[in-house]
Amino acid sequence: MKISLGVSLAILFGLGSVAHACVWDSKTLWEEKHEHPTLAQAILNPKTETPDVKDLTDRIAKLKANPQTNDPAWWNDFAGAYIRLGQSAVAVKILEPLTNKFAGDYGVHANLGTAYHLLGRYADAEKEIRRDLEINPDAHFGLEKYHLALLQYLSASPEYQLRHVYVDEFTGALFSDLKYLFFGPDYFYSSGREELPDSNELKYANDETKRIFTTNSLSFDELQRLNQLGHSDGLMGYEKNWDLGTNSNLERGVIYMATLNQKQPACWVMLGLLASSHRDFQLAKTAFQKAIDLGSPQTLVLQWQIKGFNELPVQLHIFGFRPAVLIFAGLMVGFVVVVIRIICILIKEAIRKSAKPS
Repeated sequence: MKISLGVSLAILFGLGSVAHACVWDSKTLWEEKHEHPTLAQAILNPKTETPDVKDLTDRIAKLKANPQTNDPAWWNDFAGAYIRLGQSAVAVKILEPLTNKFAGDYGVHANLGTAYHLLGRYADAEKEIRRDLEINPDAHFGLEKYHLALLQYLSASPEYQLRHVYVDEFTGALFSDLKYLFFGPDYFYSSGREELPDSNELKYANDETKRIFTTNSLSFDELQRLNQLGHSDGLMGYEKNWDLGTNSNLERGVIYMATLNQKQPACWVMLGLLASSHRDFQLAKTAFQKAIDLGSPQTLVLQWQIKGFNELPVQLHIFGFRPAVLIFAGLMVGFVVVVIRIICILIKEAIRKSAKPS
């Protein structure tokens, strides 16, 4: 109903010249790639960094030949080379004894956290990345906050992961009925949750989440139910300090995490939601399908969203106006017409009365 109303309003206002902007076909993807080239690159052609084994091996040899064991920068270069070579376990052995010796050094905690992450030790990684952000809140050009958010999400229970996304301000968008088409992404930025969840409510939410995901399909009511259950959870740790949904580094942070974690479905889900917030629905479909292909536990939800995209007859994106603007304009025009009609009736009635003989 909402979609047909938006289309009807476009026709009502005689916007025949915007037909090309509303077309939903293969050319749409081409248009989206040019509107958001960096996001499109991350979704369609993600870069894979191939380590230069010889260069890294030579670097390790040079560092060993000139040890500077009282300098944390030397240790970070040494461990960092092993991380880049894909030998994170070696880096962990190097760095773990240094966390006390160089307790205030950002690099030691950042590198150890990264090595833990690559080994799948998410809780340990979260601890180290949280520490490096305490040392330097603007670490890694402001992108380290997104690393912390991802690790806090991956460290959470499976049930929590099913009813959230790692940039939690976007969780509502994943479980929406395409309301963001009308209200935009800002509609979802407030989670409205308490910091500490009630244990009984949390247990009920976990049991209900498990029940919903034992089915082979997801109804609209169940989709909304998952959104409600998410309010039983406490705030994600980072949310007590930062709002990543409106952060100026949002797009860079989401893309950066996806580039470094190309096998992680949660990163592809966020790429899809970011594309959706721009109304780049073809890109969003591609990202969601990639998450499904990688075995996302949220597959049922993503399939629902893809189905919704496929059923859109047009992109509700006319000259950059949100459909809500068109609806409001339509209501205002209708109001003005009614007022004019009432005024005309009153004038006619006044003329009729004045024309009567006294």
